[in-house]
Amino acid sequence: MNKPVMKTVNIMSLFVDVQLNIRDVTNYDLPSIKEQIATAGRIIKPIIAKEGPDGKLVVLSGNRRTWGGQELYQASDCPSDLKDALSKVQVMVYRDLTPADEMVLIMDHGSEKPISRYEVVTSVWRLDKGF
Repeated sequence: MNKPVMKTVNIMSLFVDVQLNIRDVTNYDLPSIKEQIATAGRIIKPIIAKEGPDGKLVVLSGNRRTWGGQELYQASDCPSDLKDALSKVQVMVYRDLTPADEMVLIMDHGSEKPISRYEVVTSVWRLDKGF
């Protein structure tokens, strides 16, 4: 796997593809993640994304943070300091990933929100289908 490049981007420039995420979209718990972002005043952990041939940044890890941040950014009552922080989000950008490299980045959730049984089964099915 090649080394990522750290970029600072506006949260709105990131694209969430729910088909690439291990987590089921119904298990995102956006109110909780939005509260964490608002309390911290920013997104603390960098988002991991891949850059497509068209230059689009597709999120591989950090979908909940991205969607939560995007919702906060677009809210009419978003404080200016939070909006400013969300316009300067740290993103680790990978290029030219193999499908296996991509899957490693998608599946690595460390100590984040627990993954449900359904999400585990779905991920195993995706791995089997992909390889």
